[in-house]
Amino acid sequence: MDGQMAVKTSWEDVGISNDFMFCKVMQQPELCKELLQRILPDLWIDHIEYPEAQKEIRADMDAKSVRLDVYIKDGIGTVYDIEMQVADTMELPKRTRYYQSLI
Repeated sequence: MDGQMAVKTSWEDVGISNDFMFCKVMQQPELCKELLQRILPDLWIDHIEYPEAQKEIRADMDAKSVRLDVYIKDGIGTVYDIEMQVADTMELPKRTRYYQSLI
C-alpha cells in the first residue's frame, strides 16, 4: 500500500451528501419523493414519473454539456433539477440560472 492507510467506510457512515448515496436514494421514486417533501414541505408532489440521475444536457452541438445530479419530472409535468452542493463555491446563483435555462 506504499505507506497509505486503507480507509474502510461502513454504509451506515455514508451520508446523503455522498454522490453515490445521493444518486441511489434519488433513483428510488418513493425515497426521492419523501426527501423532496421533507426539504420542500409546501410543494405537493402526487408522484414522480422518473428520476434520472446524472442527466446530461447539451444546449448545442458546440456547447459544453452540463450534468445534472438528478432530473425529475412529476405527475403534472413539472421538471425539477436536484443538485447536491457540499461546498460554497460562490457560483450557485449563476449555475442555477444556466441550468434552468437549459431545462
